[in-house]
Amino acid sequence: MGDFFEKAKKMANLAADKTGDVVEMGKHKGKIVSLKSDINNAEKKIGRYFYEKYRDDENVDADIADYIREIAEKEAEIEELDDMIQKIKEEGR
Repeated sequence: MGDFFEKAKKMANLAADKTGDVVEMGKHKGKIVSLKSDINNAEKKIGRYFYEKYRDDENVDADIADYIREIAEKEAEIEELDDMIQKIKEEGR
């Protein structure tokens, strides 16, 4: 009977160790996700900086000019949609 309890104790300890490992790995994975998000935000800031810097400059690299045009088109579309939403709100009053 003592052997059974000893094996059960070892299994319980092993399970506790595994659970602890899983928790620790989860914390590390959460930190990785957070750090990747920080990197993504920094990249967006870099992009915004260059977008604002080069948006009105006609002497921009062709690839950048294409991206700037794409953003400008999307911003114009957003403005149109905002206007439509505002009209709908006003009609509903």
